[in-house]
Amino acid sequence: MEKEIIFLENANPYKFAVWLKEYMTRGVALRRFAVLERNGYRKSYYTLEPIHFPQLLPINAWLEIRGFRVFLPDAMGMDIDTIPTPSWLARFRMCPLGSKRLEVVIECREPAIMGYIDEIVRGMMRHWPGSRRIEEGEK
Repeated sequence: MEKEIIFLENANPYKFAVWLKEYMTRGVALRRFAVLERNGYRKSYYTLEPIHFPQLLPINAWLEIRGFRVFLPDAMGMDIDTIPTPSWLARFRMCPLGSKRLEVVIECREPAIMGYIDEIVRGMMRHWPGSRRIEEGEK
């Protein structure tokens, strides 16, 4: 599992949740995230669901990215199967550090979407200038 920590300046959990939902709504609707299979018999990909969150976010709340895994037909003519993911694929924990500072802990356990999570992190850094990534052991 990949883990990353970002400190955002001039942010709070609700602003971040709204930004993440809007960011994902703009860019993910038609994307497919290919899964590399070892056996080569069935190929599949993930589609992601929009993020949902309550208006009142609890302290240290997690925003979870979930989705569906779609299995394509194989040479044997198997039908397409769509299976909801049993749990999160990636998630963001929002830890307020005062009124205008936010620590975001990002965990991703599905290699197929790690590139997309990196895109989200780059988007965060552009949207919140002055923010920074925390290297392992730095905190």
